[in-house]
Amino acid sequence: MPDFKDMLKYFRMRYGPSQSELAKKLGISPSTISMYEVGQREPDFETEEAIADFFNTDLNTLRGRDVEQPPYYFDKDASTAAQFLYE
Repeated sequence: MPDFKDMLKYFRMRYGPSQSELAKKLGISPSTISMYEVGQREPDFETEEAIADFFNTDLNTLRGRDVEQPPYYFDKDASTAAQFLYE
């Protein structure tokens, strides 16, 4: 089951903001986002809630609870090509 750091990176990669862009929107430093994504630091509740709001998701999903495993391929074309090669 994915945890917060995995889900944060998944959502950031899926929706496209860089660590710096996300940090600026949240009013925190880019290094803080980096530390969240590698699991060296956990956000406080207010920051976690702001991240969930930014990505328009709920806290359970952001925390990796009650979610399906994120897709292996972030890019739809790569997923289609891999499926084609598999078949």
